[in-house]
Amino acid sequence: MPVLTTLRLHELQSNANNIRNICIVAHVDHGKTTLADNLVASNGIISQKLAGQLRYMDSRKDEQERGITMKSSSISLSHTFKEQEYLVNLVDTPGHVDFTSEVSTAVRICDGALVVVDVVEGVAPQTKAVLKQVWNEGIKPILVVNKIDRLISELKMTPGDAYKRIVRVIEQVNAVIGELFSSEIMEKAEKNVHTDEDIDDSEVYFIPSVGNVVLASAYDGWGFTLSDFALLYAKKLGVSYKDLLEKLWGDFYYSAKSKCIMDQAEQLGRKPLFVQLVLENLYSVYNAFLKKDKNIIEKITSMTKVHIKPQELNRSDSKMLIQSFMSKWLPMGGCILDCVCDLVPSPCGLSDKRVERLLSKFDKPFSSLPPETQALKPFFVSCDSKEGTPVIIFISKMISVPGQYVTRINRQTLTAEEMDRKHREAKDKYLQKMERLKLGEEEVDTGEAISEDHNTRSSQEIMIAVGRIFSGTVTEGDELYILGPKYDPELGLKDKRQEVEVGDIFSQKAITRSRIGKIYALMGREMESIGKVYPGNIIGIGGLQDTIIKSATISDSLACPAFTELIGSSMPILQTAIQPKELTHMSQFVKGLKLLNQADPCARVYIDDSGEYILSTAGEIHLQKCINDLEEHYAGIKVLCSDPIVPFRETVVADDLKKGAYAKPEYLVEGSVVGCHCSVKIRAAPLPGTVVGILDENSELIRVASDVVNAKISGANKNRDDIRNGTDIFTNLNRLKGKLEIAFKESGCTFWENAVNEIWSFGPRNCGPNILLNRTRNFRNASFWGDYAEESENFDLKRYGYSFVSGFQYATAAGPLCEEPLHGVCFIVEEWIADTERDVVSGVFLSGGQVMSMVKDTCRRAMQARSPRLVLPMYQCDVFVNADVLGRVYAVIGRRHGRVLLEDIQEGSTTFLVRSAIPVIESFHFASEIRTEASGLAIPQLIFSHWETLDLDPFWDPLENVEEEDEDIEITVNRAQAYINQVRRRKGLPVRERIVAHAEKQRTLSKNK
Repeated sequence: MPVLTTLRLHELQSNANNIRNICIVAHVDHGKTTLADNLVASNGIISQKLAGQLRYMDSRKDEQERGITMKSSSISLSHTFKEQEYLVNLVDTPGHVDFTSEVSTAVRICDGALVVVDVVEGVAPQTKAVLKQVWNEGIKPILVVNKIDRLISELKMTPGDAYKRIVRVIEQVNAVIGELFSSEIMEKAEKNVHTDEDIDDSEVYFIPSVGNVVLASAYDGWGFTLSDFALLYAKKLGVSYKDLLEKLWGDFYYSAKSKCIMDQAEQLGRKPLFVQLVLENLYSVYNAFLKKDKNIIEKITSMTKVHIKPQELNRSDSKMLIQSFMSKWLPMGGCILDCVCDLVPSPCGLSDKRVERLLSKFDKPFSSLPPETQALKPFFVSCDSKEGTPVIIFISKMISVPGQYVTRINRQTLTAEEMDRKHREAKDKYLQKMERLKLGEEEVDTGEAISEDHNTRSSQEIMIAVGRIFSGTVTEGDELYILGPKYDPELGLKDKRQEVEVGDIFSQKAITRSRIGKIYALMGREMESIGKVYPGNIIGIGGLQDTIIKSATISDSLACPAFTELIGSSMPILQTAIQPKELTHMSQFVKGLKLLNQADPCARVYIDDSGEYILSTAGEIHLQKCINDLEEHYAGIKVLCSDPIVPFRETVVADDLKKGAYAKPEYLVEGSVVGCHCSVKIRAAPLPGTVVGILDENSELIRVASDVVNAKISGANKNRDDIRNGTDIFTNLNRLKGKLEIAFKESGCTFWENAVNEIWSFGPRNCGPNILLNRTRNFRNASFWGDYAEESENFDLKRYGYSFVSGFQYATAAGPLCEEPLHGVCFIVEEWIADTERDVVSGVFLSGGQVMSMVKDTCRRAMQARSPRLVLPMYQCDVFVNADVLGRVYAVIGRRHGRVLLEDIQEGSTTFLVRSAIPVIESFHFASEIRTEASGLAIPQLIFSHWETLDLDPFWDPLENVEEEDEDIEITVNRAQAYINQVRRRKGLPVRERIVAHAEKQRTLSKNK
């Protein structure tokens, strides 16, 4: 197929019915980029021989060196299906867990996904993660079972065993889909949503006879669906195409005697029909080409009508010969693009469910949105480009593109004469250069000029916003609204004064107005400038670098809400402090950090309390990528990085709940304000694990509800009753309240009776997993749930209520061990006394700051009265390892203080899946160590899993129990104390450690002589 010209691209973009937006998702090393190469080669952009080797979509240097994809890249392809030409916008995504956020940005702007699964490894952890992302976005998935050739040439399986392996992999994928489907049904049942469509699972699962399963080998360049072989054998067997398609997969076999298809193949010991007609033929082809049996090869080529050149037959590498034949007989690009055009809906086929999900936040019903917003729904579905249609664009991410990759020259197809002329010109230029070299002429000036010009163009980084047009037509120079994540259309329609001046990007405003710059068509490594674009297309937009940080919604209507935020399975848990190597480059450094924070979907840049610039990333590889981008693209200077910083949490351990240990008097701590008649009694207690889990899952809902209850949304000073009646947040809040009541009740401790109704606040930042309970007798405040009918009339206490809560927030933000936030701690206020009248008589006035300090100090001492513990962030580590080096992997995990959770052998192979939990603080250079120990036969994947309490007393000193005469005893290091000292030393806090031990036994060099 000829290369897609700019003129033809513009024509295809105008027909939304023939546009298909798809992405490729999979676990790392399952063959995504090789598959993308085959699709790109189908359009003649690269040679089919280079598919899988060139890695065309991986344009970064570190991507080529590491052999993994680190960013999502898009390219526009054309394909003819049923005599109609389609435009396929393909997005290749990373498979490494550190770059899961890139997958989220791609899934949002696509209508379908190619889910690639390695038939040997089966369903991997990241496969489940991407399937969940695809399911949550409601796009159409197509399963690609890749690396079928490994079953034949590497594992030497029989056709029957290979068939069972393929069936098992498809069943594993369907099991994951079934879990997602069941969880959605249960969630809707909790919300009392019941419709007949909700229980229809006919189009949910992957069924080969339906056509949504492709069996392929991306490395060898071939792929097929059952329909391909059903068309081939229908006439030969005298069976209808439809009947053969339905029975080609399953427990059926072909009877030569009766010349018909029979069932119960497994029971009768017969070969399944798929093995008879498909796999045995594939095995015959591979065996013939691997053995280079020319007679059989000639028969095969004549039967399949595939022409192979004589020079290809004489190649010594049989794999190249197989690739040449199979890519012509069963071309992978054509097969997959046929499936995409047939099964993936066009932009005009957006479902009502997906549109409502995009426009509704925090499970807010679509019916509760303003009427002007609901009126936008038909424009999503129709994908109309008529004049007057509202413009709606979603920007999924910002990317930085070198200047030489942006072209404004229209791509055109060259004729044979033009190609021949260009070839002669290039050849003449090369010969002239070689002639000058022979004569000894210097070319330093020319080389320097070329290098200087190249560096100039490379240094021109252009920030492009990548997104999709859902409605309306966009041209260069249009002025549109940039809607931030916090934009509320109801408030925007009532008060247009939310609009701010363009350029104030970091002011956290809800809306700005900006002019659209250059519009680009994404062509893999390059971009082509186009002046106008129609709905349904994935495009790049320039000129928005001052108004968009990571993602945004663009529209010309204030009724359009900001789309729901992107959700990824990875979170930035690994931190490092960075600074420029030369302080004179500070301005470039700060500018580069802003660009990095803007362009990377997962990276987070902020300034901590000490004034250091902190970079948070998802993992080691992600951290290295961000540093490389900062030095080479965004800042252009060398930077210095500290050792990786890992966040910790602090908590208290639980006592025996059934014996009323919470009521011990030694756990009740009293605090007071010096010189004033104000005192408080507070008790600290650990929250049940289920309660902490519920609070972590609903932190965003609690944060929004806190703002609503306190009437602080967008600075609007409204009455709390009006806000409560005008929003749907309280519906979800009541559901959360019910979950907490059940969780406290299931803990089996009477101490938590009526605890939900006594909740005063959550912390830190009003949304953390810590609770403040009010159990005082003389002060009844409004609870967090808005139940303020029984508020106390004690004015002395009521006036200091906000200061009291602020002290709790400070206490939960920095614990007593190493000033880290608290996790799973409940502070119970049992008594609060404040007699301001006596203070006034004595000439002393109680301030809010004094109350705040009193509460903060009392909470810290109440926590120290219990048994404080350190909480560690934990990675879930999945390692695919060969059986020969399984013991070495266990040794590495043990040295990293990890524990093995699961060990499972992959059926049909000698590969084990070892799942373990490893502290993040112990994970540095883990991947390199495990690959070294396992001789490259182990592939680790680390993803943040949970927080886990380290059950070690941080104040226990192992040296105190060692006698002086026991010199040979091995002293154990207190890990908790070592971690705390490391954090305190970094923060400049005093450290409790022994500097010199047994000084009288030390010797000097002079005495040893």
